Amino acid sequence: MFISITRLRLRLWFFLPSFFIASSGIVKQAKEAAGFAEGATFLDRKLTFWTVTLWREDAAMKAFRGQGAHKESMPKFANWCDEGSVAHWESEEGLLPDLGEINRQMKALGRPSLPSRRSEGDWRFTFPTSLPAPYEIGGLGSTSAEPCAGRQSVKSPYCHRG
Repeated sequence: MFISITRLRLRLWFFLPSFFIASSGIVKQAKEAAGFAEGATFLDRKLTFWTVTLWREDAAMKAFRGQGAHKESMPKFANWCDEGSVAHWESEEGLLPDLGEINRQMKALGRPSLPSRRSEGDWRFTFPTSLPAPYEIGGLGSTSAEPCAGRQSVKSPYCHRG
């Protein structure tokens, strides 16, 4: 299995409605993509959004990334965000990693991506060393420390299954 994580921070609140519209299209595309297994999106502090997706193979993620809503949104995100990073790795477990692992892997394997207007912290690839408990996107203040906790009966709008 192949895991992909992204971290994007919006420059201004002004971009939030457009960001949510674009992100909704990307979530829909991912859920319908061949090779997509599971994913989660969550909100960090200071308009920072994280995604974690689990794919059956890296080729499936790359095909998803290069078409549809995802491809159309990337130039917009480059303008809307002042921080962005991605990380990928192979996993034998077949489960989404917990928040601690997501943070460790971003620090270890992550690389800056996207923003055309980078913050000082993004140039140095520095961001908080630990993630706060996420708030579900579309939910009401969940503080679960595990993405997609209770995977057997996922009802959360922030947790997506293929």
